[in-house]
Order: sequence, then C-alpha cells, then structure tokens
Amino acid sequence: MITAIGTGATGFIGSNFVRLLFKETNVHVVIVDQLTYAGHPATLIDIQNDGRVTVLQEDITGEQTI
Repeated sequence: MITAIGTGATGFIGSNFVRLLFKETNVHVVIVDQLTYAGHPATLIDIQNDGRVTVLQEDITGEQTI
C-alpha cells in the first residue's frame, strides 16, 4: 500500500482531497496538521475510522510556540 502525507488536510480543501484519494485509490494518508482555526478533526468524521488515515497534530513550520 502506498502512503501519502497530507499537510493541512483537516481544512476544507485538504479534507476533500483526502476523500477523493480514498474514492479513487487504496492509498494510506498521514495527515500532519497544526489544527488551528482553519483545520478541525471534525471535517474528517466520516473517514476517521477508515483505517487508511492517520492524523498527527504537529507544527511543521519549525517555529516554537509557547
């Protein structure tokens, strides 16, 4: 199985892209998202138990937040 990484995929566009991937392929998606105002895990509620998705809450900017 192929694994893809999706950054910011809990937002509107990213979550719909993940749904398209699931519909068209058998890919596993690792979503890396900071989960700020623009992204929320609830946007993935319909696919969160799919088994092909993993969500990691991380900041990939390299900046430290306090």
